[in-house]
Amino acid sequence: YFDVALKDNKPFPISALLFKEKPPVKTLVPVVYIKNEVMLASTLDVKLLAQQMLHYIDQINTAHNIQIQEIQLDCDWTLKSRDAFFSLLQALKEERPLSYSCTIRLHQIKYPDKTGIPPVDYGVLMYYNMGEISSNSINSIYDRKIAQRYISSLTSYPLPLNIALPIFSWAVHIRQGKTINLITRLTEVQLAAAPESFAPHQKGQYLVLQNGLFFGRLFAKDDILKIEEIKAEQLSEMATDLKKYMKVRPQEILYYDLDSTTINNYEKEIFKTIPTII
Repeated sequence: YFDVALKDNKPFPISALLFKEKPPVKTLVPVVYIKNEVMLASTLDVKLLAQQMLHYIDQINTAHNIQIQEIQLDCDWTLKSRDAFFSLLQALKEERPLSYSCTIRLHQIKYPDKTGIPPVDYGVLMYYNMGEISSNSINSIYDRKIAQRYISSLTSYPLPLNIALPIFSWAVHIRQGKTINLITRLTEVQLAAAPESFAPHQKGQYLVLQNGLFFGRLFAKDDILKIEEIKAEQLSEMATDLKKYMKVRPQEILYYDLDSTTINNYEKEIFKTIPTII
């Protein structure tokens, strides 16, 4: 629905969702992304923030005659911001008795004694963004070796979990061995379709052949574009690995981010197959 960031050291909503019409779905779950800086602010009043968030969600819902039963929070909380984030979740529950969920990262699954267990009805395990964005060969979106360091901890994690799988892509823009930018939604297919401007370099990488403006970005000759994307067989691989360790079958599989562009990068059958694997 919107993000919450700091403005003049106070929480402030940004990037609000604008509906052209009421969504034609049976169930809608508002998601609010909260920047970690908000949870670290020394002047934070979690009860006031909870009230403000609910009021803003109500405004959007009222404008489109939307009824909700759940709210989900997305926050990359850290050890320093954990207590404030958990207090916010508790304040929301006290203010409005709905179902609440939040996103969970892999390291929070492995180290629950340190990172804590959020006071929610269930978590959504974000099974992506596993490594640092860099010029090396590792795919920062998904790396099976990295994932396998963590997922065995699913057998003892106390919260019920749904799973969010990645279907997005981006290109790491590299110049003279240094990462200078990240270009979202760029795929290998797009680069391969422009052989006059891009040439295969190493596996998953393309060499820029000329100075110019491409995809709304400026490139210099000899720049490198390292494509990081997820293939259908990798989605099946993720599902197979997760099934080995999940205590309870997830109630939902989420694909991030599923829209009119990314859905066309896959055969539709894969979205029916993945839930049967897990």
